[in-house]
Amino acid sequence: MLYRSRTFALVVALLLVGSGIASAQPGRGGFGMGRGGRQGLAGLLGREAVQKELGLEGAALEKATAVAKEFEQEMTAESAKLLPAGGFASLRDLPEAERTALTQKMSELGKKLAEAYKSKVKDALSAQQFERLQQIRLQAAGIAAFSDADVVKALELTKEQQDKIAALDKEYDTKRQALSSAERSPEMFAKMQELNKERDAKALEMLSDKQKETLTTLKGKEFDLATLRGPGGPGGGGARPGGRPGAKKDSDK
Repeated sequence: MLYRSRTFALVVALLLVGSGIASAQPGRGGFGMGRGGRQGLAGLLGREAVQKELGLEGAALEKATAVAKEFEQEMTAESAKLLPAGGFASLRDLPEAERTALTQKMSELGKKLAEAYKSKVKDALSAQQFERLQQIRLQAAGIAAFSDADVVKALELTKEQQDKIAALDKEYDTKRQALSSAERSPEMFAKMQELNKERDAKALEMLSDKQKETLTTLKGKEFDLATLRGPGGPGGGGARPGGRPGAKKDSDK
């Protein structure tokens, strides 16, 4: 239910696809949005489906939407400072090493702002709503969840497990980048999803039964992550302000 500018959608797309830039599909994360989880709690709080799941309405809805919109605007402004002179239009012309470096900077910015807005998100929600939002974020984070400090602690992941999962993620990043360099098509997206499923299955195999049980508990009730994609999702057309039918976009005002 968040105003979403075209620039912000492109920023998120860049975070999602790594050095493949905006040619890969949204939601590269297999468990869910994958790198979309790097939008953090504030990014998810702007999604209409998430707001409905949390039961937000009235003044509480307005407060939550304001926090999410503020996050989006700051993310867009700060991201613009990192872009080359030609903006997003020039990304495909950058050498692969420069694109990879830019993606890393975008990722670091996203994580920094996500952490900075965590307290604002918490203040906008009840304790129960905040806990549920954290569960959704974990589901949406994909394999990136295993690099989250709280998850590492809760699962008691060993250094060996962390290194193996990181290596697995890097291996499949390379495979996805090879696919993303091709012309976009339904077949390409299907192959991306298959790679995600294959990677995630391998990641889960690295966990003990106890760790798997703990992870399931941390993620809570299953959330329909498909509602985070498409219009309003990364690379999508964007949700309208307030998420109400007929609501005006900022550009229409």
